[in-house]
Amino acid sequence: FVVEEKQSTSVMEQSSVLHLYPNPSSGVFNIGLEGEKQFKVYSLEGELVFSEISSQNQINLNDLSTGAYIIKVQSKGKMYSSKLMIGLK
Repeated sequence: FVVEEKQSTSVMEQSSVLHLYPNPSSGVFNIGLEGEKQFKVYSLEGELVFSEISSQNQINLNDLSTGAYIIKVQSKGKMYSSKLMIGLK
């Protein structure tokens, strides 16, 4: 699959380490990053299904269906991404 997203002209530093737990979850995930974060969650088809800016270290995705998703988190000039699984509720 391909996720296309328009980025500003600023260069974002890519990092592969995102502490996201528990994974899989029933829909509530903890994020191991401090400060303000922009969350974007995509279906495996590349559709943006959730977007939020928050300084909280927890994200509630209970409204999403059971399945696999890609989460992208922007924080302090870095972009993190990970696969997340929402299990049976």
